[in-house]
Amino acid sequence: MNTLHRLLLTVSLVVGCGSTNIIGDSGSDADTDTDTDTDTDTDTDTDTDTDTDTDTDTDTDTDTDTDTDTDTDTDTDTDTDTDTDTDTDTDTDTDTDTDTDTDTDTDTDTDTDTDTDPATCDDPDIVLTDVYVAERNDELFTDCCPDGEVLVGFSGESTAGPDYYIGKLRGLCGVPAGTCDETGAGSVSISAGTTLSTRGTNGAVAWERACPDGEVIVGFSGKAGWWFDGFTFSCAPLELDCVDSVYTLGASTELEPYGGAGGVSFDPIACEPGTIGVTTVIGTGYGEGEGFVTGLGLGCKALPFE
Repeated sequence: MNTLHRLLLTVSLVVGCGSTNIIGDSGSDADTDTDTDTDTDTDTDTDTDTDTDTDTDTDTDTDTDTDTDTDTDTDTDTDTDTDTDTDTDTDTDTDTDTDTDTDTDTDTDTDTDTDTDPATCDDPDIVLTDVYVAERNDELFTDCCPDGEVLVGFSGESTAGPDYYIGKLRGLCGVPAGTCDETGAGSVSISAGTTLSTRGTNGAVAWERACPDGEVIVGFSGKAGWWFDGFTFSCAPLELDCVDSVYTLGASTELEPYGGAGGVSFDPIACEPGTIGVTTVIGTGYGEGEGFVTGLGLGCKALPFE
């Protein structure tokens, strides 16, 4: 309760009790008392309530479910169906036709073919012999000894016996050299020179026919049918005349034949007198590649030669 309320309550109690106090004396005195009480009460109540509630809930649930289902179903169905159908149809047709044709053809070809047109290398002094061509000849090849060399033999390959068909053939060249002794007598020796190209692609049995030292090829003969069955080569000695400083030729002789028993003999083919072989003309045909040897001729050159 404040002060104002207490004062008012006191006054009320005095009046209520009927008590009157008069104070005076003779004279007029007036006393006035004024009391003013001002009470100001200011009550400020500040209530600050701060409530902080922090709730942290962490729930970790880990569920691992592993389900493995393995189903193996094996179904084996075997169906065997055997159907046998046998149909037999027999048709018999008999036709008899009799045709009689009688054709008699007689062709007689004797190939002592003389092909004088193959190349002669670059030497205009070379003269070709006849070229014997067998029945199955396809192509002719010309190969020349280099300048200063002469033809001294042949080598090649044949099939195995007893036929010995000539499947490969090549010319052998040599280098002649003449010397004169103090008496004026001359002698000639021939050293190995160029081996010409191989013509033909058949055969596996190697063979060779070469003139004796100092001699040169001057001709050949042989046997042939579809191809060559064998050869016989002729050689002549090369002689040196020291007086006139020229070469001359002696009498020719035949080398040992080479080949089989088959084929038909043909006439000898030779260089003109006073000439010697320096070139080969070889024919091939009938077989894989160039085939067998099917032709042969010579290119010859006159003496004296450089």
